[in-house]
Amino acid sequence: MLERLSIGLASFVIAPGERIRREVMAMGVPGWKVGSLYPIVGHDYGSSPSLPPAPTSPTSIPEHQPFRHRFVLSIGQQTGRKRFDLLIEAVRHSVKDLDLVLVGNGPLHEEYRGLVEQLGLEDRVTFVTDASDQRVQD
Repeated sequence: MLERLSIGLASFVIAPGERIRREVMAMGVPGWKVGSLYPIVGHDYGSSPSLPPAPTSPTSIPEHQPFRHRFVLSIGQQTGRKRFDLLIEAVRHSVKDLDLVLVGNGPLHEEYRGLVEQLGLEDRVTFVTDASDQRVQD
């Protein structure tokens, strides 16, 4: 349920491969709103990609939406496997109206918080450790 709610708020969904892309589309997300991005290491892509416009209709973003800008939402245990540290680093180099929301907890949670502070990204990275379905709906 958490995935369906969060995907519904997304302007665009980036799936780490075609299989996950199809799974997201099976949740009812239109194909034009889902892309595949395969992990590539050691390549300089230069400028930031063009982002789709942020949704503005009341049905797209609840009035109580706590985020100022478009955001990347990443959900997972903070164990190091998903490399949230790289995602945090990427925020520093991204367009200024794109924030990051990390949902989850784990042994590296405090390390990630420290990295956010070290990079001065407290106003652009939000941590959500209470990830119950009710919390997401609120």
